[in-house]
Amino acid sequence: MSQSKNLIIRMAPIIFVFLWATGFPAAKFSTTDAEPFTFLGIRFAIACVLLSAIAFLIAKPKQIDWTQYFHSMVIGVLMHGIYLGGVFYAVSKGMPAGISALIVALQPFFTALIAWVVMGEKLSLVRVLFFELALFGVFMVLFPSFDIGDAIPGINAETFIAGFLAIFGISIGAVYQKNSVTSLNLWLGTSAQFLGAGLLMLVLSISTETQHVVWTLNTVLSLA
Repeated sequence: MSQSKNLIIRMAPIIFVFLWATGFPAAKFSTTDAEPFTFLGIRFAIACVLLSAIAFLIAKPKQIDWTQYFHSMVIGVLMHGIYLGGVFYAVSKGMPAGISALIVALQPFFTALIAWVVMGEKLSLVRVLFFELALFGVFMVLFPSFDIGDAIPGINAETFIAGFLAIFGISIGAVYQKNSVTSLNLWLGTSAQFLGAGLLMLVLSISTETQHVVWTLNTVLSLA
């Protein structure tokens, strides 16, 4: 392996964590000038077009497995649509961005749980104990006095449900992806994911929002 490729592999987790973390402040900033589902619909449409262009102009897949393409769209609905839709909706309704990040940080626990139930993957005792500690820690942050009435402002039944729908969406999507998409071109598969997520946002935007967007520097930077 070349030295440059080795460096990229080592840096990949750091880059991923940085990009993942910036999504939560972006949710806070973007929802001040645009409705969450409308904003995400625009974002997914742009991503779908860009990745499709890369797939067909640069990667040039010789053959498209349309069954896996459809599976990728379903994965996009789960991992991008329901996940980001839940996060952005919760933040737009007042949930602090940091708290939304804390809630969805439980995703590894739910992914492991679903993989155990669906795929029969084993869970070690150590992993179970750490997952239980993580759940208890999140509960103590959200409801420090064990009284939901004294919870952090912005934490209510509506935002709480949205946050946990986000977790279930990305967790189910991760397990589904492992089982159903194994050979589809990465660029094409990811563009299919954004297509599926974009269609979900289109439906939610038309049915629940006014599609009003104020194009400010804040909106553009959040999209970027």
